[in-house]
Order: sequence, then structure tokens, then C-alpha cells
Amino acid sequence: MRAPAGTAFRFGTLVALAVVLAAQVAGQFAGTWRQDVLPSARCQVLAGVSPADWLGDAPGQAAYAECESTLVGTRLAWTAGWLAVLAVVALAVYLLLPRWRVRRDRLVPLRSVAPVWQEVGATLEALVARAGVRRAPEFLLDPVRPTAGGLAFGTRGRPRVCLDRGLVQLHGRDRASFEAVVLHELAHLRHGDVPTTYATIALWRAVLAVVLVPYLAVFLHPPLTTADPWRLPDWSALTGIGLVIPGTVLAITGFAFAARTSILRARELHADALVARWTGDTEPYRALVERPRGRLRALLAPHPPTPVRAAALLDPRAATRPGWWEVALAALAVQLLVPMVWTFLVSVREGDTRVLRLGWSLLVGVLVCVVAWRAAVGGSARLGLKPASGLAVGLLVGTLADFRVLLLPHRGLWALVLAHVLLAVTAVLVCCWAVWCARLLSSARPLVWALTGVAVLFVVHACLGSWPEAVVADQVYERLVAPSVRHWRDVAAAVDWLPGSAAVLTGATLPFVLTTDRVVSGIGLALLWLVPLLLAGRRAPAGFAALTGLCASAAVVVAVLGLRLLPHAATGPDQVLVLSAWELAAVVVGQAAAGAVALRRGLAPGLLAAWVVGLVGCGVLWAAHFLGGPAGSGDSVLAARPLQLLPFTGTVVVLLAAALRRSRRAGAAPRRPVFVLGVVAVVSVLALSWWPKAPASTALLAEPAPPVVDADSALDTWLQGGGFAAMQSAATTLVTYSDAVRAGQLDGIVSACVDVAAAASRARPYPPPEQAREFRDHWSAAVAAMASGAGKCVRSLRAGAGPDVARDGALDLNRASDELVAAFRMITG
Repeated sequence: MRAPAGTAFRFGTLVALAVVLAAQVAGQFAGTWRQDVLPSARCQVLAGVSPADWLGDAPGQAAYAECESTLVGTRLAWTAGWLAVLAVVALAVYLLLPRWRVRRDRLVPLRSVAPVWQEVGATLEALVARAGVRRAPEFLLDPVRPTAGGLAFGTRGRPRVCLDRGLVQLHGRDRASFEAVVLHELAHLRHGDVPTTYATIALWRAVLAVVLVPYLAVFLHPPLTTADPWRLPDWSALTGIGLVIPGTVLAITGFAFAARTSILRARELHADALVARWTGDTEPYRALVERPRGRLRALLAPHPPTPVRAAALLDPRAATRPGWWEVALAALAVQLLVPMVWTFLVSVREGDTRVLRLGWSLLVGVLVCVVAWRAAVGGSARLGLKPASGLAVGLLVGTLADFRVLLLPHRGLWALVLAHVLLAVTAVLVCCWAVWCARLLSSARPLVWALTGVAVLFVVHACLGSWPEAVVADQVYERLVAPSVRHWRDVAAAVDWLPGSAAVLTGATLPFVLTTDRVVSGIGLALLWLVPLLLAGRRAPAGFAALTGLCASAAVVVAVLGLRLLPHAATGPDQVLVLSAWELAAVVVGQAAAGAVALRRGLAPGLLAAWVVGLVGCGVLWAAHFLGGPAGSGDSVLAARPLQLLPFTGTVVVLLAAALRRSRRAGAAPRRPVFVLGVVAVVSVLALSWWPKAPASTALLAEPAPPVVDADSALDTWLQGGGFAAMQSAATTLVTYSDAVRAGQLDGIVSACVDVAAAASRARPYPPPEQAREFRDHWSAAVAAMASGAGKCVRSLRAGAGPDVARDGALDLNRASDELVAAFRMITG
């Protein structure tokens, strides 16, 4: 099948990055326009929650969600308005750019220059027919430019081709070079990339004008968004964490520029490939002299380097292959776009993370399908390892470029890094597997292509769908995994059965509890061997793999029976849990042995053999634990759901074995591989969809640890959410009171005391975080003294007792000033 061109694919990446940029900047303006607080932080302060409450078990989560929902209208209005302005400006530039180019360069219709048209007109008409362009373009002449170049531009309804004066003069001297240049411009029209190209230019310029310039203006002069836009700026916040959001905006802008350059360069390669096909010449521009360019100019130029163009002319399929940068930028755009949309949706109503997984998996799966399709058609080497690595790097960088991730309070970074490294390796393997399947398709019917694409989408969802939630991997480890690992060690120590029980129990239970959907994960991992073997047809050694798995399963049965004959194997729930872990370990050893043997026939047979061992092991554990086993032996969750673990372990051990040895494809293939695969698939579906219950089993997970909130992070949230504004209001009213006392104005003192009381009342809904205990003590004492002193002051002065009688109130207010000064010193250093 014909693979899709990369120009439209790259343009989609640019559009996604432009939307992310516009929405991010609009969200910043919506949160700071004419306000002294950040609305989202204010909701956290009022609800008493923190970013560390990711489990949703904090008492104030409902109040926080309700407060956030009130901000949706403002954010939606700003975002929709900004995107509308961006679209209008981009459309205006797109429509006006061809006219502006004609006026700027003073281009004239070639037909109006009779001598020139008489010389080159017939050749141009013949070239148009040769190129197969549906709508003949309008040829224009640049009467000034002496170079031998051309330019295809215009809109979809009115294509134009401009010929330089030097190119027209070349017609009589070097007809072949003249035709090559004109055919190159006509190839742009044949390929249909002219509208996309000028839409790219228009969108990029609109991003600069509508998004980047306003944001830089506010970045350099922050008061522009406040009620007093002309006061002197305070750049003290533009350090450390204050540079995170501006840094991500500039980084995404750089990625958008890279996407724009990628589009402009890709179109040139596709045009060169068409020229090579039409002329039969791999060096059609040999007689043309290229102007030298500096390194920086060559890096930013819209045309690819000469060696790249020469390679495309020698191998026209090179333009079809997915490039590393192309895939990386597309993955980065998906990684930024999906969480942004999800964040907006959950602010409207309570969301289900399964929706986030599905949306993310769908877009990444489509990206993987396109990469595999183009890699197979373009003949990429090494199963598409280059674009696969681009996919992984793009997803990783996209995670880092999301300021919401960077601003989360992370603890235990090693767990976060490990989770993302494992997911990145998985992304590379899944993409290479998809390329492998696409190569096996070759000349298959469209229906088979479609079904294979659906399988790829499912595998992406099963293997990579947890990526959006991996940003809290450090908190998952700290609050769930670490306490549970200690719990498993305590259980193994209490049982005191076989040496190494703690490691075996941890190794079996950890992936078991992290597999949130055993059915989806199991089906996804089964497709890894099922799809390639079905596509291979009669060449697939499915029978050999299944027989190997059955032989290894016999050894597994012996091992399980041997474990159960050991003393104290199953006398209580904890003992049964440890026994189940050892039994699963025996099954995993059998999977490794069967997979290593079946790898001689290829990776898919090795995976199938390990899968068969897992199926048989599942049946053995069910029979041993739930069919008349020892008392209490039916209480093991590990034994009740072994296929929540064994598909994962089988895949891992076979991949490790494949990395350590070279597979040999030898031996005759069976006559009925489809029958064998069908039997294994049916049994797998039944085993994945049903399992016995273990209602009285030992708890696998310990109670979640309470969230640990960094004091500085909590205090920053409080200050941004209204605390700093409350402090400023309190300081202003206390200064006004002191001035009135020094002036001896009773009316002014009364008015100032009323203002102090009002400031204290406004401050009460903003209690500082408990983590900042010293600051909380100073601020609470200041607010209490303000309320007490202001009340005494107002009552005494309104009773006509005079300022001397209000001395107690003055003492309280002076103490409030001292406490407030101490609080300010703590936040200013």
C-alpha cells in the first residue's frame, strides 16, 4: 500500500504545538489578569489541599474540585478567544501572503512578456503535461533576480510558479537544467504541498505575533497584567521556579520552529524524488551552482542540506521513511496536548483516568501506526529503530516540557526516572514490533491492514497507557510501594519458610499490584505473538512453540508439587501467600526455559512458548489451591489471578533471552498454525476473563502513607493563592493606623482601626500551611492581635474615652506589627 506523505503529518504536529502554546499563554493571562492571586492556588488554600494529595483522599478534595469548576468559564473564554485570534491572523496571512509576494518582488505574468513566452511557453506547457498537474499554474517572471531558481506558491485554488530571470536565460543554454528546476516546482504542485507550506508559514508567523510577542512583553514587564500596569516591574520572582513556565514556553516555541523547518525541508525531498522519477536522472541539478551558506544559516534554512537531497535523489523512498526529528516532535506534541485537554476536562467535572489513558493511547497508537506504515514502505533498516527511539525521546521531552509536571512536588526522583526509562524502552520495543508487523503485511488486503492497525492501537494502550500517570511515580513509590514492600518483607519474615522468600514475594507481588487491568494487559501482551504468527501464515512455527511450552510445563508441574510437599508449605493465609509466590517463580523459570528454546524459530514463537507455560501454570495453581487443597489454601490472591503476572513475566524473560542470543529460524513449519493459535487464543481469553475468588486472603498492599508536603512548596502555594495579598493588606492598614496615631486624629484612628479589623477578617480564610510551623505561628499571632487590638480601639474611641483609654488596643496592634514583620522576613530571607 502507498504510505502517506510526511508533509501533512508534520503540519499536524505544528498545529498541535501552536494550540498548546496559545492555550498555555491564554491560561497564564486568565490566571493573572487584573488579579493579585493565582486562582488555582487560591482554591488549594481555601480547600486545604496540596499538590501532594494526588490520591484524592484529602478531606478538601471535593471543595477544591468545586472551586476549580468556578474558574472554567474564565479559562475557556480566554483560551477560545486566543485560539480564535490565532486562527484569524493565520488565515489572513495565508490569504495575503501570495499577493504580498507578487507586490514585493514586482512579479509579472510570463505571458505578458511576449518574447520570453514565445521562447519558453511551449516547453512549460509540455512540462506541465509531463508532471500531470491537474490545474495548470500561472507562470510569473521575476525580472530582477539573476539566479537560476523558481518558486511554487499560491493557494489551493490559484497555484503559481515564479521563474527567475536567470532561469529563463538558462533555457537556451542548458535545457536539461531548466527543465529540472521547473519540474521541481511543478512537483510541489503535483505533491499538493503548496497550500500546506504556506499554511505553515502563516501559522508560524501568527504564533510569533499573537502568542510569543505578548507573552515576552508580560515576561519582561509583569505589571502589564495587573491593575497598575505602568508601575516599575519586580523581577525578583524571575529566578529558580519562577523561570519554569517562561522556560517551557520558549522551549515549546523552539520545538514549533523545528516542526516548521521540518515541513519546509520535507517538501523539497518529496519534490526531488518526483524529479528523479520523471527525468530518470539521479543528478538533475549537477550543472547548477549552489551558493555557500554558513553553518547557522544552513541549520535554520528551509531547504535541506545538499547531501540529504542527493541521498533522496539516489533513493526516492528515503523521503517516505519517518525521520527521527519528525517522530520525536510528533510524540512531544501528543505528550503536551493530551494532558492539557485532560486538565481542562477534569476542571469541568470529576474525571476518570481511564479516559486519559484511552485518549493518550489513541493518539500515540495512531502515531505508531503511521511510523510503522511509512517505515515498512520506505524500507527502514533495523526494524525502524531510529524512528522508534525518536518516539521514546519525544515522549520523554514532552513530559519535561509540561510545566505542570515540573511544578509538582517530586520526592524520590530515582523512582520517577526509573519509571520513565522503563516506559521509554517499552515505547521503542512496541514501535519496532509495529514496524515488524507492517513488513509482514507486504501486499495484504486493506482489511488486514486495518485489523493490524487496531491490534497496534490495543498493544499501545496495554503497554504504554500508564505513561500519563507516570508523573507521580515517585509519590506512588513513597506512599504505596515502599510501605507495601516493607509489609511483604514482614510477612516473609513471619512465615520463615525458605531462604530468599522476601525477594521472591516482592518480585511476584510488585508487578502483580501495578497491573491495574489484567484483561487489557493480558490481551495486549498476547497480541505480541499472535499478530506476527498470523501474518506469517504457513511459515509460522506455532506448533513447535506450543509443544515446547507444554514440555516445559511438565517440569513446572513437578516443581509446584515439590514445593507443596515441603514442611509448613500451607498452614495459614500468610504461608499460602509465600507459597504462591514460590510457585509463580517456578512458572517463570519454566517460561524462561521454553522461551529460550523456541527462540531458535524466532521471537514470536518464543513469546508463544512462554505464554503456553503461563497458561498451564495458571491451571496448575488453580487446581492446587482451589480443588481440595489444604485448609486455608484458597485464600491466596496470587494463586487466584496468576495471569495478572505471568503474561508480563513471560514477555520480559523472552525479550531478555532474545537480547542475549541470536535467534535461528530453522526447521519446517507446521501445516496448520492457525488451528494451534486459535486453540491457545480461546483458552487464553477464558483464563483472562474468569478467575476464582479469594475473599479471606492476606492484604497485598499496606495502608497508604500520609502525603509528605515540602514546607517551601506549601508556603509558595499559600502566598500565590491569596496569602501574600492578605499580608500586604494587613501591612497597609497597620501603617495607616500608625500614621493616624502619630497625627493624633481621632477620626483617622477610628477609620484605620476599622480597616485593620476588616483586614484581619479577610485573612482568616487563608490559614498558612501546617508544614511552615514557624511562619504559621507568626502570621496567626499577627491576625489574632489585629482582630483584638482593632476591636478594643474601635470600642474605646467610639465611646468617647479618647486615645489614652485605647492603649490596650494599641499594644495589641503594635504586637501585630512585630509579628507581621517577622513573617515578612521569613518569606523574603
